Amino acid sequence: MSNPIAPTTIPSNGLFNYDQSVVRTVIIRKLVLRESGTYNNQYSRTYDAHLSPQSVSVVANKAAESGMGIFRPSLLSGMASNMISISAAPESTTPLSIDNGWNSQRLLFFMDVLTEDLSGQQTVYYIQGYTDHVGLSLQSKALDPNLVFFINNIVVSRPMVPVNTPNGVMQGQSLVGTDHLLYDNQTYMHSEKWLMRPQDVFQVLTSNSFGASKGNAGEPVSVKDNRHRLQNLPKTSRRSNAIPSNYASNLISGFIDATHNMNPTSSPMEVYDSAVNVVAENSIVLNPFLSALSRHRSSGIISGSFTWNDMLKLDGSLGNGNNSRITVAVNGPTQQRSQHAAGMTAEWSGASIQTKYAATISQAIPALMLECMLYQISFTSNNIMRVEGNLSGIYTVVSNAASMHGGVVVNEVETFRRRLEMEVLKDISYNNQQKFDIKVVSNVFGDTWVSVSIDGGGYVDYVTPTFCDGIISPVLTQNYATIENMANGVDILVSQVADAIQSSGPVQHSFAMPATGSFL
Repeated sequence: MSNPIAPTTIPSNGLFNYDQSVVRTVIIRKLVLRESGTYNNQYSRTYDAHLSPQSVSVVANKAAESGMGIFRPSLLSGMASNMISISAAPESTTPLSIDNGWNSQRLLFFMDVLTEDLSGQQTVYYIQGYTDHVGLSLQSKALDPNLVFFINNIVVSRPMVPVNTPNGVMQGQSLVGTDHLLYDNQTYMHSEKWLMRPQDVFQVLTSNSFGASKGNAGEPVSVKDNRHRLQNLPKTSRRSNAIPSNYASNLISGFIDATHNMNPTSSPMEVYDSAVNVVAENSIVLNPFLSALSRHRSSGIISGSFTWNDMLKLDGSLGNGNNSRITVAVNGPTQQRSQHAAGMTAEWSGASIQTKYAATISQAIPALMLECMLYQISFTSNNIMRVEGNLSGIYTVVSNAASMHGGVVVNEVETFRRRLEMEVLKDISYNNQQKFDIKVVSNVFGDTWVSVSIDGGGYVDYVTPTFCDGIISPVLTQNYATIENMANGVDILVSQVADAIQSSGPVQHSFAMPATGSFL
């Protein structure tokens, strides 16, 4: 590729100027825009810690059996819901907010950005999100310069070496990372929010250890760690944090890894501080597209949102008429009939078992899809039908799937199916003790439709606007006590795990139940 070109002379291929000390070129290869539907009110459902002595002992024994290696989510198959799960009831009866309300249409966007560093290594960034309103002229397809784009999700991948296949030469992609972008843009966030990623949980434990060490006469000092308050500067959260078994296993394996090279005399604060580094999230400042975009904003600060005018300052060629890199899809009568409209499906304000299933599935499925490089999938799954040789006890049929790289999806679908059954469905059904039948249609850049039947009951339909599901991420809470409760539960859990590994033998119910807090 050629040397960077100043923004005022950008050619139609999308090349624009960037810091040459890090990245040689940044190219916006594709921008797709389409109209959204309208949606029921969305509510905050966060992770709850509800450990019991029995569940902690079981996990500690499994950790002892696996040793000092990685504590994989599969080790928690059928158990994670007994310790950490998405709450059945919303945190508040007040719905979460989005610009112009859930009953308003807006544009959904997907952007394909290619970068190349000084060594020639290419990296692809798939940036997905939504706008504050439609902001589109139906006649000219021109966009409102003040149209605000909110980033929900970023997928990072690298092209693999092309290979010859019976279907021709195929070039897959290797996943580098897939993250939610979480931030308070001061438009839809009207209440205090706190981050509860594994990194934040360990930082709270570090702060609590510090506070306990500073007390007078044995009295601990109450510490409220403001590092976890959701603010304007975006923070990343791995999409896998939205899968309860993955969230719990990251906490356990992060602690195990942190203790591996620690001195036996290390303090709890030192161990937890080391665990923070093990589970640390990706830094948003390393994203070359967002860094380049920030230099064209008046604040000069990286943000999770931008205007169409900001984009035109970055790449003026996007404003040219009939730009081949921009696709604008306006809904016709057929598309409108297939889209969700507010009131079509069940409300999210309830606390039924069906609602909890749907909430968990609608968060976990897109995360699994992206980790398998899938952006679209349709499947049915149940634990009622018995199939010989099926180790999971769950019968899943995938009827449709599409990959990020556009190639054959057989391997990706099989990986998705296996992980779905072992890491999500066995867990939420309490190791198949609860009978379920679900139907799911999900597009990570659009909506997730979930139809749920429990114990032979009728089907209940739900729809989640996946294009903005960072707003309803379970690692966001409106109550600081929730993250403290999680930290207290994790403190007991990982302590038992450490003792089990150190002794290399089974553990019993040897610890005392706290009077309040972590255990229910």
